[in-house]
Amino acid sequence: MPFTFAGPALPVTLRLCRTLVWTQAAFTILGGAFILMIALMFGSSDAIPFHGEALTGTGAAMLGAVYLAAGVALAWFGAALGHLAPWARAAIVSMQVFLALLTIFRSTDLSVSLAVNVALVVAIVALLFVPDTQRALVGAPQA
Repeated sequence: MPFTFAGPALPVTLRLCRTLVWTQAAFTILGGAFILMIALMFGSSDAIPFHGEALTGTGAAMLGAVYLAAGVALAWFGAALGHLAPWARAAIVSMQVFLALLTIFRSTDLSVSLAVNVALVVAIVALLFVPDTQRALVGAPQA
């Protein structure tokens, strides 16, 4: 089979879901990079709020690394979803649960960031279980 950049035809719900996953991945990567940059530049003189405490230095850098890793994994899962890999749905749902728990554990303060994260999690999980998406993923060739 010759190589092509054109993938299989995707239903609108799956394309929208993949776009939201990539958007969430970009936000997560940028957030992780920002936290990591702040931790490395300012060390213990600046703090990142986390579960009612403040992370500084190594703790903040580790949090930034977790966000970076989660964002890269989400981008990879989004690409797999676009190739109709059936395992991508379970991986994306698992990552959504992880990010939701991390967001809740990090801070329960009402903010724009919390609202955006909750909206993305709900929309992505809902779109993964729409009948059109399920039909596209059942019996599809794995990437």
